[in-house]
Amino acid sequence: MTTDAARDCAECVRLERDREAARRVGDWSRATDCAVLLRRHPEHGTKPTPGERVKPVERPSQG
Repeated sequence: MTTDAARDCAECVRLERDREAARRVGDWSRATDCAVLLRRHPEHGTKPTPGERVKPVERPSQG
């Protein structure tokens, strides 16, 4: 979340928490779903144009 509006949005906060929880347990599919939903959130994100790739989720180090 990068904007003040996103920090104040309950849906954005929920999706960010879900994404972080999914990352912690290695559920990359769920983490990606949350990232896409955050990006497409109508008030705060943008919808990718046709053919645009969604940035992959960063995986935590295995060390």
